[in-house]
Amino acid sequence: MNSTTFPSCPNNSFEYADSCFRLPCLAKGFIPSNEGFYYDAIYRYKRNYGHSKKHRYIEHVDYIFRGTVQESPNESKCPVCGSIMHVHGRYTTRIKHIPFGDKGISLDVEHLRYRCPICSKTKHQEIPFKVPGMKLTYAMRDFILNKLRQGATVKSVSMETGVGQKLIKDIDKQRLLDEYTEEIDGNIQWCKPSRQARYLGIDEFKLRFPYQMATVIIDLETGAVLWLQESKRKQVVYDFIDHVGDEWMKHVKAIACDMNADFASAFTSRFPHLDIVYDRFHIIKNFNEKVINKVRQDEQRRLIKEGNREGAESLKRTRLILTANKDTLERRDNESRKHNARLQEIKNNNTKAEFTAVNPEREQMTDRVARYKKIIEENELMLAIDIIKEKLTDAYETMLSPDSMHRVMSEIVDFCKGTTNTHFCWFAKLIENHMGGIITFAKHIITSGKCEGTVQLIKTIRRASYGIPDTKYFFLKIMDASRRFGRNNTEALRLE
Repeated sequence: MNSTTFPSCPNNSFEYADSCFRLPCLAKGFIPSNEGFYYDAIYRYKRNYGHSKKHRYIEHVDYIFRGTVQESPNESKCPVCGSIMHVHGRYTTRIKHIPFGDKGISLDVEHLRYRCPICSKTKHQEIPFKVPGMKLTYAMRDFILNKLRQGATVKSVSMETGVGQKLIKDIDKQRLLDEYTEEIDGNIQWCKPSRQARYLGIDEFKLRFPYQMATVIIDLETGAVLWLQESKRKQVVYDFIDHVGDEWMKHVKAIACDMNADFASAFTSRFPHLDIVYDRFHIIKNFNEKVINKVRQDEQRRLIKEGNREGAESLKRTRLILTANKDTLERRDNESRKHNARLQEIKNNNTKAEFTAVNPEREQMTDRVARYKKIIEENELMLAIDIIKEKLTDAYETMLSPDSMHRVMSEIVDFCKGTTNTHFCWFAKLIENHMGGIITFAKHIITSGKCEGTVQLIKTIRRASYGIPDTKYFFLKIMDASRRFGRNNTEALRLE
């Protein structure tokens, strides 16, 4: 601990430091002493790898200002009998104040303890700028809240302010509880939606390892999370419907979800007017993973068994080529040609050693379209894959009515069954079982893309915090992060 005083400072050293640092006080009622200020360094010990000796380093530095509290007129009046209380001691409390740059500010506040000579009641002098139950000023609490509203993590705010992570987490949790929950019949519940949603999205995500899941329901038009609950069963949907009410659900038009039968049946059993929309992404994903990849692997094994090594080699490393559409392949070939031309220009202007040191990149393939055409010409099943890909593209991009989309999807089912291949027949059965939810896409033109984005947001929040064991706090952070305007709509500190 070190102290610093000014040889020619005026009577009010705190005001002198304030004028030097341009540091606002924001602690109404604080009377600084004439002792100037001193600083206190908080040290931490770290052991280097391979060495047994610990090294000390400074983690945080606080400038400490000493002072007293301005006494109110009725401060010495006994709250029990109304008599005048006597001073019964002096105590000093250290209160964290808003930081100045990378340096913390603390106030050593000396306050009085009173005792009544009649009833022996004791009490401490009130500190008007201190948050009850916390050793923080109101300005410091508002500073922490503004940082958290901007999306800062608990750890980063703790490192900047020098306040413990547990206290910051408690402040943040209380803020989120006040904003997104309400008490009904003694139970804490999510606040009801402030606007009427027309389209909802629902998806599940992994809450904890290995198999504990949770469900998220969002408003597809705004992306705001409306409901979070552990489990992925039908009861989650029923609880959400009971929460928002039947009148609110009557104005909802459609639900976008993956091919989870529980979610779809739970909504339609209570509200038959709802349309279930299965996202295009899940249809294409199932076709790529369960048909294209499986057929390619089967064809490789068949060609090897027949002794056609050259044909089997031509199918190696073609997964991305077969799953991409023709426009994507042409665009990638053009980008690769530009990349190779740039590398050749650098190579011509430098020696071999300089080229290797400056540009370790390799040349990229430019024959994706040619390889794709060759594969579909030599293999009938690969030609069938190309035809189905074109029909799926037509169904989702050119068909503007459910009837025309139903006709195209029925052609895909018949074509898949005509191949007599196990994987194609599986895909035909998948489309038949979910035909109603697939063709409603042409009626509402919605996807569950925002749901998938929300799941990625949840993963980002978990990684940024290195895991959040408090499930309620984790759900509150997700609810807050989904409302993007809340991060940027921060109020500036009002200087008094």
